[in-house]
Amino acid sequence: MSKRGITLDAATAIGFIGQTVLIEQTWDDYADSIWSLFHIVGLMLPLDGVYSHGCFMVVCPTDEAPYPEELFFAHIRTLKAVRTRDRHAAGKLLERLPLPQLIQAQAAPSQGERHHV
Repeated sequence: MSKRGITLDAATAIGFIGQTVLIEQTWDDYADSIWSLFHIVGLMLPLDGVYSHGCFMVVCPTDEAPYPEELFFAHIRTLKAVRTRDRHAAGKLLERLPLPQLIQAQAAPSQGERHHV
């Protein structure tokens, strides 16, 4: 797992349960980071000798999956709780993030001109 992740103590991690959070995730074999919005619904703390990696149990607000997913602390670079009054600020933050240009728009054809794919 990544050494760039966050380290949370139990009290801090428990404080995020029930919160909507904006998270920047990163992985060792992937150069870019990914920003996501999640609801934290649970927590698994690391336990020496049993399991050394802690994680949040999260659900995506737009996903209808029946069960939460694991989001390991080691993959989290940035974690920010989004409160009701901060949702506008979170949206502004997402607008400022550099996003890859996936589709190049073409100029609309003028009258009588046709573009073929």
